[in-house]
Amino acid sequence: MPKLRIYQLCLILFSLIGYLEWGRIQRSFIVEVEIDILTKLFTDIKSILHPLVILPFTGQLILIVTFIRKSSNIKWIHAGALAIGILYLLIFFIGCMSLNFKILISALPFLITYSLFLMQKRVENKIKKTN
Repeated sequence: MPKLRIYQLCLILFSLIGYLEWGRIQRSFIVEVEIDILTKLFTDIKSILHPLVILPFTGQLILIVTFIRKSSNIKWIHAGALAIGILYLLIFFIGCMSLNFKILISALPFLITYSLFLMQKRVENKIKKTN
């Protein structure tokens, strides 16, 4: 499996493990929220029409489609990861501000994987420019 496909798969999987807490007893993983979004998509679409819901969900769909296709356009992968990355940066900063390490640590796998992906692409671009 080429490196690009591994990064894509990791980005998809790590985008599902984000952890959220609000109030005293309410908590959820992103995958649980997405299941809720999918059920409301057909019953109560107005309740999910928010940029912080639509943008990451669209990003995941983009990453899944690019992963399924045999040849992936790198720009689409970046677009999907950036759309999800906005939510994960927000989750990370919320974890930092509230000193909630569960929230903070849940955002790290996605953010680290995307950072490694960006560094890998920069190295590949430098190699292409020198040749």
